[in-house]
Amino acid sequence: MNQGEDLLTDQEYQPLIRSEESIYLPPFGMLAFPFNDKAAISRILVAPADHWSARNSNYGWYTDPGVLLQGHEYWPGHTYERNIHKHNPCPIRANHSDSGHSEGWCYYNKELLVALDFPFVRGPHTRELVYINMLQRAERILIGIPLLAGEITPEEAFRCFLECIPALGSGLGMPKEEAYMEVYKRVVWRGDDCFDAEMGKLQLFNLLADRKMQLKDKFDLKEFHDQFMKFGQIPISLLRWQMLGLDDEAKTFWKPVRLSSILSPSLLKK
Repeated sequence: MNQGEDLLTDQEYQPLIRSEESIYLPPFGMLAFPFNDKAAISRILVAPADHWSARNSNYGWYTDPGVLLQGHEYWPGHTYERNIHKHNPCPIRANHSDSGHSEGWCYYNKELLVALDFPFVRGPHTRELVYINMLQRAERILIGIPLLAGEITPEEAFRCFLECIPALGSGLGMPKEEAYMEVYKRVVWRGDDCFDAEMGKLQLFNLLADRKMQLKDKFDLKEFHDQFMKFGQIPISLLRWQMLGLDDEAKTFWKPVRLSSILSPSLLKK
């Protein structure tokens, strides 16, 4: 590979990626709206310079959109994978979606592109953007589980986010607006938004390691990624079975598990 650039096979139907300043309107929060649609172009929507998220967002989407927003949302993230999957020749795979597969793939790419010194990686601060974002996602689980279980209140969760996420570069830590969105949009509304991304990424890294062990010197990262996309957006445990011939994770699909067997005793008493 040439500095990590040769990661995937591209296709003619993939859109061009362009950045464009967007409009932010209450009460939509982080949702952005482009000024005009453009055929065959997918835009990276950048917050206006005077918006709070452009100055000190811990997501890093707006402070350096080429790092986090590009890899997760556009190439090789959701835009790329969405076009790949809908062109799958199998109608079942073309129309099936799995959030663990999708979010795991996109979250995996945030870390992978930085680890490979992709061209847009410009020094230690870029890595800080990525790892602060990863810490913030991990906090969603640590804070989200007791919040959803009723062990802490939304107000307590809000304070935890403010106190646990370190400052980004010269910033002052997580803004109150962002902590509010973490609690009410990511956890309360969406039911802890991070399990699919965290577990999907872990499964994908395990898949990559085991494939490397199988093929040894014949392993090729681009070929691995192309295969991962080729089989559709199916659960990674099943894709692992198809790619590696290993059914160790797929076996759990056919064994239903009672929720009471995995919850802690303290939660069962509630």
